[in-house]
Amino acid sequence: LATWDQALLLSERTKNFVKYKKDPDLEEDQGASITSEASALQCTLRLNCAAAFLRLKDYHQCVASCDEVLATDKTNVKGWYRKAQALAALGNRGDAVEALDALFALEPDNAAALQLAKQV
Repeated sequence: LATWDQALLLSERTKNFVKYKKDPDLEEDQGASITSEASALQCTLRLNCAAAFLRLKDYHQCVASCDEVLATDKTNVKGWYRKAQALAALGNRGDAVEALDALFALEPDNAAALQLAKQV
């Protein structure tokens, strides 16, 4: 894709199509596996959208995408990092530090986060 706008549009469209119904003919563990794969794909798509929003300097949308990820997975390091980047860009130092603290609780030696913390 030629631009971040196009990448974002494609990710948003794909995210809207990722909907799985539980098939009554599937075994219990197969249904759980499909649900897990769908959740992982949605997480990846939301993080891709967050990255695109960062590049486009749409920081509020970046935070919203990260919040969607973190609502289902509080251990997502990329979600915390991208949220901290967006909050720092918005000048919201307190919330950026909170996001970094959550990240450091998961990965205390994360080099990118340590660098961002110096800037915040």
